[in-house]
Amino acid sequence: MRTTEALVRGHAKRRPDAVAFAGHGGPPLTYRDVDAAADRIAAGLAASGVGPGDRVAWLGRNHPDYALLHVAAERVGAVTNPLNWRLSARELTAVIADAGPAVFVVQREFEPLLRDSLPAGSSATVVVVGASEAADGFDAWYGAFPAETDGRGTRAGDPTLLYYTSGTSGRAKGVVYEAERWVMALDAHPGWEWPESPVLLIVAPVFHVAGGMWTMYGLRLGARMTLLADASPARVLGTLREQGTTHAQLVPAMLRILVDSGRVGEYDLSALRLVAYGSSPISPALLTAARDALGCDFVQVYGLTETGGMVCTLAAEEHREAGPHLSSAGRAVPGAEVRVVDPVDRRVLPPGEVGEVVVRMPWLMAGYWGRPEQTAEAVDADGWFGTGDGGYLNEAGFLWLTARIKDMIVSGGENVYPAEVENVLAEHPRILEAAVVGEPHDRWGESVLAVVVPRPGAEPVADEVIAFCRERLAHYKCPLRVLVVDALPRNASGKVLRRELRGPR
Repeated sequence: MRTTEALVRGHAKRRPDAVAFAGHGGPPLTYRDVDAAADRIAAGLAASGVGPGDRVAWLGRNHPDYALLHVAAERVGAVTNPLNWRLSARELTAVIADAGPAVFVVQREFEPLLRDSLPAGSSATVVVVGASEAADGFDAWYGAFPAETDGRGTRAGDPTLLYYTSGTSGRAKGVVYEAERWVMALDAHPGWEWPESPVLLIVAPVFHVAGGMWTMYGLRLGARMTLLADASPARVLGTLREQGTTHAQLVPAMLRILVDSGRVGEYDLSALRLVAYGSSPISPALLTAARDALGCDFVQVYGLTETGGMVCTLAAEEHREAGPHLSSAGRAVPGAEVRVVDPVDRRVLPPGEVGEVVVRMPWLMAGYWGRPEQTAEAVDADGWFGTGDGGYLNEAGFLWLTARIKDMIVSGGENVYPAEVENVLAEHPRILEAAVVGEPHDRWGESVLAVVVPRPGAEPVADEVIAFCRERLAHYKCPLRVLVVDALPRNASGKVLRRELRGPR
């Protein structure tokens, strides 16, 4: 059976003393430890009434406990649901209501957020955990259960993961992954050169497909991993050195922070072979500076939550060639197909012509949780998924991304959809109407600009508007700048002309 839990079981039998997790503040965990802990957690989940198809939520920073929970959930046929701790209580409430988890495992610092987000009278089991070495660590809960599992494990076609991604309407959508498709997504990583004992650094949060994918990819490889909760430059650089990291996952915003820190040269990073980056655009200048500073190969990855995070890659050798393709998103990975189509009539466009990027692969999501109509809208009868990204292909199959079809803003690797922010701005008592666009930002790639029309006689103050948003939205979704105008530019049908709101102001 090709499931993540079966892969872990295999490593535990073949190389039980190999370290799976280290550098997280607690003692290293071997694959024997991971396997045994997953059995105990699975027994605890079963004792809480969790069975096939039930959702088990994780609300916490990066930590091996997340991986243990996922492996355990598969052993009772349950679905892991990583939650975004950056969301406001209002946003998280909507996600929880949609997913309906039966069990929550929450790190202590986020317990107040969870309590504020749970529906009244919730009967879900809540397990509050501290750091792994603390008395209230996760092991204090699962240690009371036997290291054995007798429940029905996850099967190939069963749902195994439920990731939430915001839609253009501002309403979160759950992306469902089946067990075998998820392992196929892990297989889809291109032929990177791996040492006999790879060591991975994972910085992206596990509630993102990037962080979750790399964690499960490490389990597939039987690698040693560090799931980093604190992404400060000193912590990242210290971990790279102390763990002898061979492969690191760093978004462009983190690369910018590392380069600007001026501290990279203080650390011996000779073990580092490759950095994989993605999630947001990177400038040629930053890419050159990061490669010079870190002294290793770079690989770019383009993907979405619905595609398991993997569609295209710009390989290490293509970075070394330093040609015009460096500004591209690379070429489709083996097994994936990429087309560019006319956004209106869906006609396949020739190389060089801009349209919507559509993709097809065997590991595409199973669908949106409880939303068959939206799934059918996103994936056509032939299996092509509309990404909503604008772009074009060249004759050699390299993909260039241009203006996003859905007007999504990418800030520090986080997706921000204008409708979400505009819905909140519309609640402000001094704002008549508002439109949100992205504007260039040196560190985050893009930041949110709110263009607002005041109500008569009630001029909104920028700082108050930003604070208002921060009470209702994750901070990365909130505007950094507020521009007050007399009216929003519109076309003849009344649609806001966002292109006229972009650019220097």
